[in-house]
Amino acid sequence: MDKIKFVIEELNQSPFNENLNLIAYDNLQSEQRLNVLIKILNIIDPKLKLSQIQAGNVEEIISSILEMLRIFEYNPPINDPAQFRKSLILADKDLLTDIFQWILQRLSFLKKRAYLAKFLVKIELSPEVEGDQDVSSLYNQYLNLIEEFKKMHSKYEMQKKSVDSIIELQRDIKSMELEKDQIRGKLEIVKRRINLDSNEPSTLIEQNKLQSVRDLVLAKHENEILERQSAKQLEKIENLRKQIELQQAQLNEINLEYWNESTRSPEVLLFRFKDEIEIKQNLAKDVLPNELSDLRRLTRELENVSNQSDLDSKDKLAKNLAQIQALSNEINELMEKKLLNKQTEDDRLSHYRQNVLIRSTSVSPLFRFVFNFFFF
Repeated sequence: MDKIKFVIEELNQSPFNENLNLIAYDNLQSEQRLNVLIKILNIIDPKLKLSQIQAGNVEEIISSILEMLRIFEYNPPINDPAQFRKSLILADKDLLTDIFQWILQRLSFLKKRAYLAKFLVKIELSPEVEGDQDVSSLYNQYLNLIEEFKKMHSKYEMQKKSVDSIIELQRDIKSMELEKDQIRGKLEIVKRRINLDSNEPSTLIEQNKLQSVRDLVLAKHENEILERQSAKQLEKIENLRKQIELQQAQLNEINLEYWNESTRSPEVLLFRFKDEIEIKQNLAKDVLPNELSDLRRLTRELENVSNQSDLDSKDKLAKNLAQIQALSNEINELMEKKLLNKQTEDDRLSHYRQNVLIRSTSVSPLFRFVFNFFFF
């Protein structure tokens, strides 16, 4: 994502002026991406004059693009040349994004390299004409001219650097003259103040002026030194912060690896297995026997109930249900009376409630189970 943002920002600037965003860049068609690459190469080398992609000229343009990338010494992410050429023809988005980023990061350098390539890329002779004496003589002259061009270009670069240094010196001289005028103005102000407020001898006044100038120059010089030191200290602090972040990340990775190794150590595995064995032993000794005894007890009770006559059981159940229903009706009537009379909680129903509670608690879980089994 950072790579795509960089490419879009550079392409939106002059001289490209593509006016792209993330969505528009993502929606570019294959031909449009290749045309953007062609535009970049034409800007790097205006004499290249590559035309836009059209039907029938794809192979020729791709060959020219590959030749320019070879001159630029671009190292493709795809090692297979045939696969790289195929991906370039298909305008693979990831590949072209990588090419865009690589070229846009080295734009000025590649312009210079493209200019030099016109003179320094040697022409290859075919084996048929290598033996010709005239061709060999011309080719040697051609090689000598290339070497001479290299020397001349080196001299040009040196002169260009010297010109740049002269221009820089001229700028420094102008700034120093400006600073001199400022100091002169300040001296005039100090002189006027001294003439108005001081009765000292002229020699002493001149000495004070010179001392003030020295102090001012020294103060500015010290200020520049302090600013440079401050910038260096800030740069060191930033580098140290990056080193600390890097070391912290490495430390976190080491701690994570140590923790992963410690969790897979024989001691930890043995401790886990011991815990699992103890838990299973407790289940086998305590929990499972208790559950088994409860199941056996329930089985015996069910067998006893099944051995009794169904008729007696039904009569008892019906009688108990009738009693429960009667008590429930009586409780409901008393509750209605309580609501009507607005009596307190300690009323006459406490006795009946106790009787119902006693009767309801006397019905065992086994009785409920049998009742549900026979009647529902």
